[in-house]
Amino acid sequence: HTHTHTLTHSSLRGNGLTSLPLGSLVGLTSLATLNLGDNNLTTVNGASLLAAWTLNLLDLRNNPLGNAGIANFFHPTVAFLNLENTRLTAFPAVATSTALTSIRIRNNDITVLPENAIVNPLPSLVALDISSNRLTLIAPMALARVSTLQTLILSNNLLTFFPSLPLPRLTALCVLLHAASGNSQSHTHT
Repeated sequence: HTHTHTLTHSSLRGNGLTSLPLGSLVGLTSLATLNLGDNNLTTVNGASLLAAWTLNLLDLRNNPLGNAGIANFFHPTVAFLNLENTRLTAFPAVATSTALTSIRIRNNDITVLPENAIVNPLPSLVALDISSNRLTLIAPMALARVSTLQTLILSNNLLTFFPSLPLPRLTALCVLLHAASGNSQSHTHT
């Protein structure tokens, strides 16, 4: 008899998984960390993760999800969501969550953050890493739905201009601006 209900951390990293079937986490009532990185997942259905109702960290890095594969993702307790290198071309349309405090979407193909890039409010988000994308433009109201943001990492993008953003709680900003001449300027604010 296996005591799966006491498992708090699980790594299924690098197993060639193509899906996470509904019910696959049933009985994992203490699971706090789930690493699904380095697989071949093309979609993640939040409902398949709901059985792990104590999940705090979800690592999906290095999966070919794209924006459709993470569309309307929701989990009521996930605080840290890692979507690094998942072929995103826009900010992921995650559902409103009061638990989500940190999102990492570095190493993707996001080129623009338009007005209201964040579709649903994320009232607890304090850290956002959008580094190493292909960002060339951030609209002034792109991050309006994350007024709680304290840390924003934008380094290694193609930004030539950084707009004034309505982020009253921002305490750490890391951005590398690329000049038309090919010279770069680094700005870090803390």
